[in-house]
Amino acid sequence: MIREDMKLLLISLLLLPIACYHILPPEEIEQHSTKLDLLRSANKTIDELISGKINIKCLACELFVETAQILIQLNASENDLIYLIKKACILLNIEDERVCTYVTEEYRDEFFAVASKLVFHPAWLCYAAVGSSCGEPPDIFDYWNVTVPGNKPKPEPLIRPPDGLPTLRVVQISDIHVDLEYKVGSAKKCDEPLCCRDKKPSSTEDMAGYWGSLYADCDIPLRTFVETLKYISRELKPDIVFWTGDIPAHDIWNQTREAQLHHIELAADLISQYLPGIPVFPSLGNHESSPVDSFPPPGLTNDHLSNKWLNEFAQKIWSRWIPPESLPTIGFGGFYAVEYSWQLRILSLNMQYCDNLNFWLYLNNTDPGGQLAWLVDELTWAEQRNKKVIILGHIPTCHSVCLKSFSWNYYKIIDRFESTIVGQYM
Repeated sequence: MIREDMKLLLISLLLLPIACYHILPPEEIEQHSTKLDLLRSANKTIDELISGKINIKCLACELFVETAQILIQLNASENDLIYLIKKACILLNIEDERVCTYVTEEYRDEFFAVASKLVFHPAWLCYAAVGSSCGEPPDIFDYWNVTVPGNKPKPEPLIRPPDGLPTLRVVQISDIHVDLEYKVGSAKKCDEPLCCRDKKPSSTEDMAGYWGSLYADCDIPLRTFVETLKYISRELKPDIVFWTGDIPAHDIWNQTREAQLHHIELAADLISQYLPGIPVFPSLGNHESSPVDSFPPPGLTNDHLSNKWLNEFAQKIWSRWIPPESLPTIGFGGFYAVEYSWQLRILSLNMQYCDNLNFWLYLNNTDPGGQLAWLVDELTWAEQRNKKVIILGHIPTCHSVCLKSFSWNYYKIIDRFESTIVGQYM
């Protein structure tokens, strides 16, 4: 709930005309009476919004975009807007007061940086963020094109290789979401987005288990991840590991950059400890950033709001597995290419550049970081040398959160190089 509902609905108090009267002096209210008349009309739908008679997410999203842009243009202070957002979150029972307080501050800088520059129709944003339930939208973004070369080789039919040839045993590790604050015996059902922490259980059936808790809003304790790595080493004995992101827990209202980096380093150290000598090829997940889903493309914003802190840390931590010649693109945009053998190359993509909850893409979503153009170059190079390629990433392009423009270009690339690509792990 928190990824979509919190990002859209906790802004709902901005829809209330009373918000404008709290923020604006009388002369501003009079000057902008036409706009305020539009805002007053939102009152007619507030009862329906709260009662659930209409699509809350769609309405809140579209009115949020319109209202927020008006208030920002009128130079309403950030503190006033944040205060109202927090109150909306509480009064509409989106989350409890603690979560509402923290989450509004968590997204503060990103919200104001992006919202102050948005100029497109709200339906474009809301279809991308909420989905097709909001009705048939106009084109969300420009359908940009990545150029792919012609002269596609004729695909050869797949033939089962003879028995006895060398094999490659692959293990994919993804979405571990380790909760370092997991507490055995705590409540596995609670009124917050993440449980199994500090709440008291209502009964013995409601108590968090030692290894984790099924059918509950809980992540796993560290010991479960450690035992999983031991099992992989002892029973699966992989030749290669694809580690495709999402390491931290789902407490996204109370995360810091420092905590995210601690999770990444801790998990990397454990993988190195329990799977020594095994090549590991990582990808970033949307939960590695703080705030979650925040992946500004390179050059889109200043260092304070950019993901330079995350990309450069990944570059450092991953260098235990990734050769020096492959590291620069990690620091630049979180993607890279590695020559695994003379026959096989591995390409790891930053799939958060297609995430429709990555609000930075609403400012410019045209091939973020030049990643897909880079992918075409890498695949062309491999094709010319008769090498095969495996592609890694976190968000699959078939998922509804992946922007259509990115997905369409990605599909086009996969189709063109189908004779070169032998696997996709996402």
